[in-house]
Amino acid sequence: MTPTDITRAALTLRLDGMKAGANTIKRKRAILHHVFEYAVELEELPSNPMHRIKRKLPKTTETVDQRVVVTPGQARQLLVAPTYIGKRQRAGRAEGSG
Repeated sequence: MTPTDITRAALTLRLDGMKAGANTIKRKRAILHHVFEYAVELEELPSNPMHRIKRKLPKTTETVDQRVVVTPGQARQLLVAPTYIGKRQRAGRAEGSG
């Protein structure tokens, strides 16, 4: 296994060994790139090794998971809920005094 293979595996796999999602891979790659850039800045490395790795851009999906979307009925309930909460009295002022 080459260092490139190890880096690619670190970016594309989750801790449980399953394939990571596209946004996770992008985020991990960006973090690793910045870590190596910092090492170059400190003169700990001659160059950023991430520049040598050919990357395959993962496809991201913009679909919305309907299981986590608020329904219109739930939205109404969320908007009405604060009206059920009692009014707070401000310190030193009785309710109704202005």
